Amino acid sequence: MLNDYAETHNFEEGHSEEEPEPSAKAYYDMLGAAQRPLHGHTNVSQLDAIARLMAVKSQFSLSHRNFDVMLTVIARMLPEGHILPKNMYELQKLLRALKMPYEKIHACPKGCVLFQSGDGVKRQMLVAAKILRYLPFIPRIQRLYMTEDTAKQMTWHKKGVRYHPENLVHPADGYSWTHFDGIHHEKADEPRNVSNFTTKYYADNLPSVHNPPPRYNVAENESSLSLFQGQLESASGATSEFLTYNEWRTIMLYVLTNLKETNSYIEEFVHQFWRRSRNPTSNEIDSLLKQGAGSGKPDFISWFKKKGQTDESMNAELRQVSNGCDYRVRSFNGYDVNGYRFHTTTYEESCHSPEF
Repeated sequence: MLNDYAETHNFEEGHSEEEPEPSAKAYYDMLGAAQRPLHGHTNVSQLDAIARLMAVKSQFSLSHRNFDVMLTVIARMLPEGHILPKNMYELQKLLRALKMPYEKIHACPKGCVLFQSGDGVKRQMLVAAKILRYLPFIPRIQRLYMTEDTAKQMTWHKKGVRYHPENLVHPADGYSWTHFDGIHHEKADEPRNVSNFTTKYYADNLPSVHNPPPRYNVAENESSLSLFQGQLESASGATSEFLTYNEWRTIMLYVLTNLKETNSYIEEFVHQFWRRSRNPTSNEIDSLLKQGAGSGKPDFISWFKKKGQTDESMNAELRQVSNGCDYRVRSFNGYDVNGYRFHTTTYEESCHSPEF
């Protein structure tokens, strides 16, 4: 597309004027607008003025009507012949060239069914419960070739200078790439080919299938216990609640039976209180941990708490866990755990998403 632009603006003898394709022309018009002053007595360009005004609109959440009034007032203060857009509609027409196209695809709430074309009319409700956005690949590749700097980077593997040719400085220097070029000469002769440009080579800050945006606190957890090593972050505001005794027992039993550090204590507890000659089944172990061995016998929560008070070799963090959690806890509607977001059933039911 840079070639299109050069040919369009080359008026030397032997060259005829040729229009670039529509999307490239719109983008180059935008680049031209960036160089045109807002009026004859300023160095502020039209695009710079528009960008500043749009920033104000976003910062103060101005409606379209308020923004149009502001543009009208500013326009009356400018000299005649200024090129400030009259309203939001004209401004958006000018900025449209900067936008990248995407397609909206309606889907069911869980994302398992996509509705396109006639299916969307016949099988879904008027308000979609979920909308997936498909980003076409080709326009985004074309945009990379519309400016000189990025176009040079896109063809560097073919035209770039290797100061250390003995080193592998680009995948194109590897055996697989050179072998592919030797077989497919027509693709090797075109330096703009991007057949190797897949999502796994994106930069770290560009979300993709192979690089999802982080949904958790990347700072390392200070706890050394296995169950608390995950990367966590709340996805909602917290509310204070008091646990019932049964809720408290359920939480404590879950924590104690899912910590790797308590496996040896669980084995010791089962060995001490299981009196039958055969080995217990998993269900019998669960029942023993929860209810104890019978009347007057402690369950695992009580036994482990006493163990923490007498066993000097127990890990300090594990001893703190053995004392039990507080009955007053902070409750969240959503939580991010290792990159996955979880919501409570109550929260999901309150969303009232339309069903198909």
